[in-house]
Amino acid sequence: MTYSTVATGATPELVIYLIDISGSMSQQVDGAPKIEHVNVAVKSVIQRMIKRSTKGKIIAPRYRLCIGCYSDTVTDILPGIRTIAEVATQGAPHLSTLATTDTAAAFRWADRKSV
Repeated sequence: MTYSTVATGATPELVIYLIDISGSMSQQVDGAPKIEHVNVAVKSVIQRMIKRSTKGKIIAPRYRLCIGCYSDTVTDILPGIRTIAEVATQGAPHLSTLATTDTAAAFRWADRKSV
């Protein structure tokens, strides 16, 4: 599927992140737990989205974000769908690991957010 609509203030795009925070994310990769690599990546992506949305000191509503972290349950960490300006004010989340994984529950949660 090819997307042709450009994310702008007039046509904001909804971006849903589903992030695994199960116990396996505490395993080491390149000297750090996997979850720390995810924290760096999430912070970087949010910073880029903010930069792309900023003109002068104004953050345009170019993106709407929803972040679900899942282990044995799904946690809506923003909560709800937020504009990129709201996320910029709140800052990037810092994630930590929990127990088991229920990926199917995470996809059901994301499906409900996208309608």
